[in-house]
Amino acid sequence: VLWVTFIVTYFAYLYGNGSERKICGDTETHFGCIIGQGLYRWIEVILELSILGTSFLWLSSLGNTIYPTHPFYILIGIACIAVFTILPFFQELRVGNYFSTEKQNNGKMSLYFLSMIGGCVLIF
Repeated sequence: VLWVTFIVTYFAYLYGNGSERKICGDTETHFGCIIGQGLYRWIEVILELSILGTSFLWLSSLGNTIYPTHPFYILIGIACIAVFTILPFFQELRVGNYFSTEKQNNGKMSLYFLSMIGGCVLIF
């Protein structure tokens, strides 16, 4: 459930949010520009998934073990899940042109809702 919730949250709030950076101008159609833009976008996606994915999965898994752990670890995991999945559903914010939780009317409302439901399932 944790992995699916991260993937849904990624597609809801990060992927294709309209903030793709352009290397080339709008009128340039050179082969090098097109290839460069594609490489740049894939590197950006890899970094997003690596950094945010590792952070979310690692922090959300704290305290989730068969051995007794300190309750502080469990609270960190719960807080991480709430910040990554539930809070963006209710609180709209924007971090530059990179990250936005503003609801867009482009068919993503079901992803926003699934992300929040996934967070609730993980907490309870």
